[in-house]
Amino acid sequence: ETLEIFSPLAHRMGLWQYKTELADLSFSYLFPNEFHALSATVTSRLLSYQNTLASAKAQLEGELQADEWLHGRMRSVQVTGRTKSVYSTWKKMQRLNCGIDGVNDLVALRVVLNPEEDERLSLMSTPLGTQQRDVEEKSLCYHVLGKVHGLYTPLPRTLKDYISSPK
Repeated sequence: ETLEIFSPLAHRMGLWQYKTELADLSFSYLFPNEFHALSATVTSRLLSYQNTLASAKAQLEGELQADEWLHGRMRSVQVTGRTKSVYSTWKKMQRLNCGIDGVNDLVALRVVLNPEEDERLSLMSTPLGTQQRDVEEKSLCYHVLGKVHGLYTPLPRTLKDYISSPK
């Protein structure tokens, strides 16, 4: 019940930490053997995952801070990292019918952009002003995505464009 109702409900409400905690706890009771085996594997690799995230985060932050085009366009850029939860990893392994080494997104970076407010566009409450602001915000996102791809080559057929088609 928790895995099928309350965890998805927490997800829909944006309570990501609770969603993950509920899913992992439910998983540990419903599939104890699978949970303990996968949890042990993830725990043994956790230091490596954390080092990878820290290195990638520092590299990306350095690249974005050195980008002259972003200066004056951004109030702030926040880069955070995460490791995939045990239940989410197991679910993906089941869906792909693979082992843990077949899951490509065990670690991930998230980039949150806070653009400078363009006073000309904020005064324009017309659909044209709103459309222009959306175009400028998307161009910032694609610019940063280009920087990410300059550092890390995406795997073929795995890129999902949530800029043009948000979740």
